[in-house]
Amino acid sequence: MRWLLCLLLLTSPAWAVRSLKADLDGDGRDEVVRLVEYEVDGVTLGQLVVEAQGKVLWRGPRSKQAYNEEPFRFLGEFDGGDLIFLADYDHDGKVDLVASDQKSDVRPTVYRLFHWNGQKFVFDRRAMLVPQPQKPATYNWEKPDPSRTVWVETIRVLDGQAFELQVTNLGHEAYALKTRWLAGEGFVLSE
Repeated sequence: MRWLLCLLLLTSPAWAVRSLKADLDGDGRDEVVRLVEYEVDGVTLGQLVVEAQGKVLWRGPRSKQAYNEEPFRFLGEFDGGDLIFLADYDHDGKVDLVASDQKSDVRPTVYRLFHWNGQKFVFDRRAMLVPQPQKPATYNWEKPDPSRTVWVETIRVLDGQAFELQVTNLGHEAYALKTRWLAGEGFVLSE
């Protein structure tokens, strides 16, 4: 038994992605949203899948290339793209899926926003959480612009209405640093 457990641990992916649950169709039972692994040119990718009671309700498109910018491409250990939460964050009556885009240690995380249309997930847009100076502790989803955002480390759903963010903020008052983003690279410049 120990040998089997060791084998399972050694063969499991380094980027084991958790499953998320939500009632997508309003029947009172949760559906499971998860990433299923597959390979393209030796690179492990994740395909978005929705299941209910062990039956597949919908499969997202499979990327035909390992490296491209299509929204349903999850690149596993190379970018850490992950499912973050399922909730109706914009209060439009549809369940939304928030997934991280390619993660980096040189720029803030960009997120992919999807909504469930009753039959499948539809890609809405890529966005970052940008603090609103006039409303403390308020963040809006806006077009990616790393110069206007803070580093969001984690997003936790407290309930369907509230979320908790763990952020790293290089405040201009506390540090004489400015972050600039250019072609996917981050630079820290001293003033």
